[in-house]
Amino acid sequence: MDGLEDKELLYWISVPIIVIFLLKSSVYAFDPEQLKPKPEDIERAQQLEQRLEKPEYIEKAKQYEHLKERADTDKVQAIVQPQADKPADKQIVKTNSQTGKQRYIFYLFSKSIPNITVESVFIQSKKLSINFYGVLRGVDKQRAVLEKIKGVKGFEDITVKINPLIFKAVGAEMVPAIVYAYCPHPAMFRSADCDYKYVVYGDISLIGALEVIGRHDSEAQRLYEELNNAF
Repeated sequence: MDGLEDKELLYWISVPIIVIFLLKSSVYAFDPEQLKPKPEDIERAQQLEQRLEKPEYIEKAKQYEHLKERADTDKVQAIVQPQADKPADKQIVKTNSQTGKQRYIFYLFSKSIPNITVESVFIQSKKLSINFYGVLRGVDKQRAVLEKIKGVKGFEDITVKINPLIFKAVGAEMVPAIVYAYCPHPAMFRSADCDYKYVVYGDISLIGALEVIGRHDSEAQRLYEELNNAF
């Protein structure tokens, strides 16, 4: 019996030791001191907060909130051209081949658009047999814009124009935007002579924009298929 009593005594002694050890481990594992943010984490959060308070970030957030509100609708907008001041029965409608106009794609962007987004559109445009121009509204900080363009891969073969008239002609609400139009030959190009057909807003690839426009325009559909087969 003495042997049994000794075993029971050892058992009851060992249990509190295990419990104490577990309690100590638990306190250590959930030590609040371990959960305190490091100084560098606090500094990083403060910098992010300051950036988000800048007007340009607030404006960008408003732009994308506007896009979100339109998420359930078609992204493409048809651009209505003003009609000539002639009676309807005397108007003569000419096709683009008769007027000598060619297909164009304008990519409206700004220095706030991420380089990777611009690069994607520029690279895809090189696989299409179509006139393609990158378009900036203006240059408020010329050096910053030029540096941005230089930092975009594949920009070397791309024509980038500063043309606020194109923004105005399509009523561009925000950037980026992809515009599908018919314009005179590049040698005689004037944005005022273009027939602007469709504009697609948002962070969308060129092939994605052509797919959307192609639902409304057979020639754009052929361009979509051309680009789709190029990959």
